[in-house]
Amino acid sequence: MSNQFYEELEDDEVMTVTLTMEDGTEEECIVLDIFTVEELGDQEYIALLSVPEGIEESDEEEVETEICLFRYQELENEEINLDAIEDDEEAQIVQQAFEALMEAEDDEDEEEE
Repeated sequence: MSNQFYEELEDDEVMTVTLTMEDGTEEECIVLDIFTVEELGDQEYIALLSVPEGIEESDEEEVETEICLFRYQELENEEINLDAIEDDEEAQIVQQAFEALMEAEDDEDEEEE
């Protein structure tokens, strides 16, 4: 996946990325975090939350979502490049790093309350 674009929004709004799939369909995802994993040579990664189409009109209380992790690279003209993480060991390290970030944010939120 390449030549993705994203919108930078106000502080209280959510950043989204539109992924263009191999079959030409597009999927909007919410950017959860962009982070670096030092253990992997300071490579940047992005965590995306897949937003099911039509979620706004859904009456269901629980909607099935998926968190996707990709290698992340900023290009020119506000475009980005996302690459799938195909190596199992790299994927495991990135997932653990992301989970640690989420736990740290949860701890900070609990301390503020």
